[in-house]
Amino acid sequence: MRSRAFTLVEALISIFLIIASFLIVATLFHTGLRYVHRIEARNLAVLLAERRIEEMRTHARNRTGTEYGFANFSTFTGVATDPDFPGYEVSASVKDLTVFSPSEGYEPTSGTRTLSRSMKQVRVTVTWDQGTSNLSLITLIGEPAASASPPRRFRNNNPIVVTPTAPPIPPLVAHDQDVPFRVVAYDQFDQPIEDLFFQWYIQPGDGNATTFQSTDGKTAFMRNVINIPAQPPAYSGGQVVVVARAVFRGQEAFGYSPPVALQP
Repeated sequence: MRSRAFTLVEALISIFLIIASFLIVATLFHTGLRYVHRIEARNLAVLLAERRIEEMRTHARNRTGTEYGFANFSTFTGVATDPDFPGYEVSASVKDLTVFSPSEGYEPTSGTRTLSRSMKQVRVTVTWDQGTSNLSLITLIGEPAASASPPRRFRNNNPIVVTPTAPPIPPLVAHDQDVPFRVVAYDQFDQPIEDLFFQWYIQPGDGNATTFQSTDGKTAFMRNVINIPAQPPAYSGGQVVVVARAVFRGQEAFGYSPPVALQP
C-alpha cells in the first residue's frame, strides 16, 4: 500500500493556518489586556470620584468659622491632579438645587413652597489618558443634619427678627391700610437660616387686626381691619404686635414687631 505524503501546497496552507491561528490568539489576548486596563482605569476613576464626594459630604457637615462647609465648596471646585495617581485629574462643580416642600401635596391651594438653599447638586468628573477618557458622578448633598457637629440651632437671643419692609411704621395706621413686614431667622453663629417657612399672626393688645402672608411666610402685611365672616369690616383701634413663628429641627421660635397703633 502506497502512503500519501503532504504536497508542498498543503504544507504551505497548513503553515499559513497555524500562523493565522497564533495571530488571532495574540490579537484576542492583546484586546483582552486592553479591555482589562480600561476596566481597571474606569474602576479607579469611580473610586477617585466617590472619594471626592465623601470628602465634600464631610466638608458640608463641618463648621469653619461661623459657617458650615455646606455654604462654601470653593476648595473643591476647579481641576486638580490627584496626588496618589498623577495621571488622573479630578474636578467638581456645585450648584443650588430647588426642591419642593414635603407639604406641597397637602396644601395645593396655598401656592408653591420651594427650598432653594437646602440642597446642592454636585458633579465630580475624573479625567485620565491625557484627557481622552473621563467619567462623571452626580449626587446631592443636603444641608447639615441635626447630627452635624455642633448641631445648628436658633440663637438664644432674638432668634427671629421682624422688621417693616418700608420703615418707619406709621404713627397711626388708617382703616384698611397695609403695613408690610419681612422676617429673618438666625442660628447660634448669627448666620441667616435659609428655607424656613414662617407663620404670621396678630398678638392682640388692646386692639386687633388681620395678617396676610406670602406662601413661604418670609414676607407678610398687616391690615387694619377685622374680618368676621358674614359681618361688615370692623376696626378696633388700640395697639397690636405682629408675630412670626418658625420651627427649625424641633425648636420653636418667635419674632415680634414693634407695637403698631391702629386708628379706631
